[in-house]
Amino acid sequence: WSHLARRDGVWQAIFSDYSQPADDKAIADIFRTTNDMVLENLIATKPEKHRTFEVDSAKGTVMKFFADGKAVSEYVVGKAGADFSHTYIRRLGADSVFMARGDFQRLFRRPPSDWVSKTIFMVDTSELASVRWINADGETRIERDPDGVWKAWRPGSTVGMPVDSA
Repeated sequence: WSHLARRDGVWQAIFSDYSQPADDKAIADIFRTTNDMVLENLIATKPEKHRTFEVDSAKGTVMKFFADGKAVSEYVVGKAGADFSHTYIRRLGADSVFMARGDFQRLFRRPPSDWVSKTIFMVDTSELASVRWINADGETRIERDPDGVWKAWRPGSTVGMPVDSA
């Protein structure tokens, strides 16, 4: 696992020997969360406290944001606060540890596979007329009738049953 980077306008999850398109929602969450981050309280100012709050290099998650090849923001995400609605944060290179409002661990401490897009294909669903899949039980299909109602046919059935289109 290496990093996330925008290449030709598309965010990519970059690994040591390959890259894949990144999950657009995960990328949007990073920027929304970072832009909305509020440091509420100064918790500690001594480097020996970094380990306690997991904002050290051993347990913290280092976040670095670059523009034009230069770091524009760097910080360490530490452990969750006792109420799990706050997270300890330290600016990289600084000694001060802050309590920030939000659960940043859930967002930033994801396994690498969570940053990769799970989208197989994209289609305008208003243009779809049917979907079919085949397995050991036979063919199942859903089709939109002329009135726009989706109906499902199970293997061996001769009558389609209306389905919830939500």
